[in-house]
Amino acid sequence: MLAPIVPGFYLVHSRLRATWEKVSWFLIHPLIAGYLAYMYSGLPVWRALPILSAGLLAWLSMYEIGYIENDMAAARCGDQIGQRLTASVLAGIGSRYRLIIFAKWLVTAALVLITRIAANAVGARIAVWRFVLVLIGAHAIFTLHNLLRSRLKILTFFGLYVAKYLALTLLFPIRPNWSLATVAAVIVPLPRLMEYSAKEKFGFKRWGAIVGGLDCFRVKYYAAALVVFSGLAAAGVFAPRIFVVLLCYMLLFRGAALVCRAGFGMTRAGLSPHCGPPGNPSVPLAGASLGAEYDAALRKKETIKVSAYNGSEIRPKISFIVTSAASVYFFRGQLAYIVASGLDVEMISAPGARLEEVRNQGATNWAVPMEREIALAKDIVSL
Repeated sequence: MLAPIVPGFYLVHSRLRATWEKVSWFLIHPLIAGYLAYMYSGLPVWRALPILSAGLLAWLSMYEIGYIENDMAAARCGDQIGQRLTASVLAGIGSRYRLIIFAKWLVTAALVLITRIAANAVGARIAVWRFVLVLIGAHAIFTLHNLLRSRLKILTFFGLYVAKYLALTLLFPIRPNWSLATVAAVIVPLPRLMEYSAKEKFGFKRWGAIVGGLDCFRVKYYAAALVVFSGLAAAGVFAPRIFVVLLCYMLLFRGAALVCRAGFGMTRAGLSPHCGPPGNPSVPLAGASLGAEYDAALRKKETIKVSAYNGSEIRPKISFIVTSAASVYFFRGQLAYIVASGLDVEMISAPGARLEEVRNQGATNWAVPMEREIALAKDIVSL
């Protein structure tokens, strides 16, 4: 099974399962990174496009090597990566792991050569060796990121994202400057860093509560960034027009994504839907057929593949919601028993000391401000 050596194959099959995820990825990474590189290249579109296309494929081929190495290491350790890979893809890669990694490096080198050929064909100068160093450096950071098991992963994550959006721009013989670095870092890497550091595994509970639901957080971030940098531009302190254009684009895009997810129930593994707490959301129900599969999973106590949601593999999940953290006392022992039965368990309640106790039973806890009495405005916020 050599299909994973094709740039984009592994990304699509492991992290972009749904159609809207593929569209979202294209409208963020290739479009923004390519537009940024195009604006700084000074070339007309017809000359820049072949160079950027080949360069993007080279970057994607290299980046997927890090994905494969990470996922295969997780599989060897017995980690659950069922939401990323189907069993057939996992088995196919595992049996040819070294061959696939070697082949992808060859493909990456070939694509760098094609990038150079494309530049010569359109009469453009590129800094091909600098681009090669960026690729090698990014892979080194990815390898370190896969090895780390501490909060230092936050730094390597940020470094990878900055390289992700700067790599194509550095293809062209321009001198890196603070303006370019600021644009490349603030547009996508910085908010992704803020989201990533809010993950429960890093232990920044207060920060996680501030970030909250990712969709709402992203809209707030780009709205605030647009106000701040538009003010700086008006004052003549920092005024690259491309920066304001990209911030407007991202604000519109994230606002549309928020509306679509709220209105059509689109969710993604690992992301919080709408404006709720971050974490691992339940897969949305997609028809009556899902009920039978859930019932079967409850009886078998195992991870299942749900055909009603693009073949994703999920574990049955049960959520308890109470308005007061004091009520958690009445669930003592029950949560641990349900977790031991093979289900993922969540406890949602208003903030309180007892809410933390559910972690000792293996359940996940979410603190959502709620009122016990009817309070329409506050109830809407809680919802």
